[in-house]
Amino acid sequence: MCLSILCIFYFVLYKTFTIRYNLFKRGVMRMDIHERIRFLRKEKLHITQEALGEPLGLTRANIANIENGRVAVTERVIISLCDKFHINEDWLRKGTGEIFVELNRQQKLAKMTTMLFKEEETSFKNRLFNALSELDDSEWELLEKIALKTINKKD
Repeated sequence: MCLSILCIFYFVLYKTFTIRYNLFKRGVMRMDIHERIRFLRKEKLHITQEALGEPLGLTRANIANIENGRVAVTERVIISLCDKFHINEDWLRKGTGEIFVELNRQQKLAKMTTMLFKEEETSFKNRLFNALSELDDSEWELLEKIALKTINKKD
């Protein structure tokens, strides 16, 4: 009985998600590039116009003008936006494909390193990575065992 209820719950959840996802994709695909930039900033990146503009070398007013369609989106802005925020260029230009590109291992490490340089030296993230960088092979093995035990306890 409990398994049946669980199966029904997952089926309803799956159908609800599928319907909402399809509606979302159709809505995003009908947007123009200006609307996609606003959607990206507000709904996916959750950042301000200033925070979006800074790595692109644009002011808040520039971003507002782009989002409102008052100015055309230049090739430089498109390329920079895709590069800095790992956006799929096809999605940005045409609304097709996934929003974000999948980062490879090297890109993920570079992104993490950049993030660490922006952090305070005394931040937990920096202290953790400094401690990890000093581990020898036996300590890595011990850390792996602890992590595996922790994961198994959750299951």
